[in-house]
Amino acid sequence: MRIYLLLLCFMVFLSTQTAQSQCTNGSAFGTITAPTNNTTVTITTCAFGGEYSTINSCVAGQTYLFNATGGTGNFITIHQGTPGGTVLGFGTAPVSVVCTVSGPLYLHYNTNASCGTESSCHTGTVQCTSCSGAPDPCASILPITCATPVTATTTGPGLWSPGSCGFSTPGSEKVYSFTPTVTGIHTLQVTSTSSSGYIDYFFKAASGGCGATGWSCILDIFSPITTTIGTLTCRCSILYFA
Repeated sequence: MRIYLLLLCFMVFLSTQTAQSQCTNGSAFGTITAPTNNTTVTITTCAFGGEYSTINSCVAGQTYLFNATGGTGNFITIHQGTPGGTVLGFGTAPVSVVCTVSGPLYLHYNTNASCGTESSCHTGTVQCTSCSGAPDPCASILPITCATPVTATTTGPGLWSPGSCGFSTPGSEKVYSFTPTVTGIHTLQVTSTSSSGYIDYFFKAASGGCGATGWSCILDIFSPITTTIGTLTCRCSILYFA
């Protein structure tokens, strides 16, 4: 059995998303056409807390990373189709969503999870992280072996965002392959980490192919730790997102 190991990095504040509520605002400010590459695009530099911006021509299946800065806080909600339509994602900025129906998305700005408002400028941005420009993580799979340290550096956006660890993971990916020499419980040891955010680790059987789906969560990791992967049967692989 051979497996792939996947690592994904995302900022610490994304971990608060699942415990927060959705917001729907009534006033519009700022309209753009959705980006078609992975360059970050500014939607507006002065939306108030309590307003929303329109992002037209989003493409079904593409992943969009929304961010907001400024004011006293940036809790954002992404609606699809209409300003009060289906909620694709919400939480403290940034928030990554997958467009399910081609058409407009709406970025709602609030100061907190209670849908707070204010008359201060907020800058909104959007990035198509699944669009061309991000490298294909399957194009450079690195074989690794037990007890041999590997240092990984990742920057920029990625192509995938598996959610099996419970969080969106819009960062860049690294894939490693690992073939166990014995059958039994295997562990992942992280000896050093960056304080800039979490890394999410995933694995899947290499027989399932290298791709965006099918990943099982090992753990999202912020500081050095040893954690169990599970029982591996002599032949496996590993994937890494940052």
